[in-house]
Amino acid sequence: MAKTFKMDNDLIAKLDALLEQQSANIDELYDLLKQENGSINKQNNDKLIDIAKNKNQLINDVKKTDIQISYFNKNKQVTADRAFKLKTNAIKMKLQDCQKINEINAQIISVKSASLNRLSQALKLQNNNLTYDQKGNTKSQLTTSKDFEI
Repeated sequence: MAKTFKMDNDLIAKLDALLEQQSANIDELYDLLKQENGSINKQNNDKLIDIAKNKNQLINDVKKTDIQISYFNKNKQVTADRAFKLKTNAIKMKLQDCQKINEINAQIISVKSASLNRLSQALKLQNNNLTYDQKGNTKSQLTTSKDFEI
């Protein structure tokens, strides 16, 4: 049987602080995912590495805070409290927004990766007959035999 406890002012304050922290963590995660989206589109790989590190740390912070909040879910007074429900629902909505952006970012990365793979395959098929000028434009390189000069 789940242990229930009576909510006192200290516990209510702790729960409120945890909910505020979780909301702030998820807001920060949302902003980071938007930055990630911009960096993916701009192909800013150095920034993507930093963002990935920060994103992983934030996700760990969200998980830890979620575990702490879950202890309060054992109390029927808490789960029945309207303010608690409103705050947790708002946090869940923000988290869903983060998941949507994360899925979009994953799709963009997948498309870009497939495009790079196609380019790589095309370059391999050219068998080194394709070169690039200083501006990055492609030009064909003709190979000749020793008996024939161009």
